[in-house]
Amino acid sequence: MGSAIRVWHDSFGKWIPGWWCEVVRVAGGTVYLRDLETGEEKDRSLGGTLGSAWKHPAPERLKGLGEQRATAHKTRLSQLRAEYERLDFSKTPQSEMEAVLKAELRWKDANMNDFFDMEEEFEIHETAMVKIGRELNQRGGFALMQQVCGDLGSPRPLDRAWHGIGDWRG
Repeated sequence: MGSAIRVWHDSFGKWIPGWWCEVVRVAGGTVYLRDLETGEEKDRSLGGTLGSAWKHPAPERLKGLGEQRATAHKTRLSQLRAEYERLDFSKTPQSEMEAVLKAELRWKDANMNDFFDMEEEFEIHETAMVKIGRELNQRGGFALMQQVCGDLGSPRPLDRAWHGIGDWRG
């Protein structure tokens, strides 16, 4: 108990989502972990965890660093959320909205491998796509939304983000 570990996922060839975790307790065939950055608790199979875990040599230093990272991360997310909530596309030309959509889709594509570590960021970035979808719907309805989506190659993330806007069903 009290050890700080990271778990490697052999099949995906990357660390299991989450930062360093503290071993809280072991019961039966399960190990209970607390993410040192988010405080979130999760459980894993003891066998699968022990075979692929890397133990940090100085967990006491790591715990303080995790709290600092968590505070900085929450501040950054709060600023990003506020920035995206202020977005207003009501006077934005369609070409600029399409450029924003392209940038958001590139961001999603570039970060998809880290989705489970960045779910909140993905949710925030989707705000711009939703706001643009609403504006396009207001300007030209389903037909304009279809045109823009088609011009962008009909990406699935955009289709999902626009689900429920006007007649759009993604």
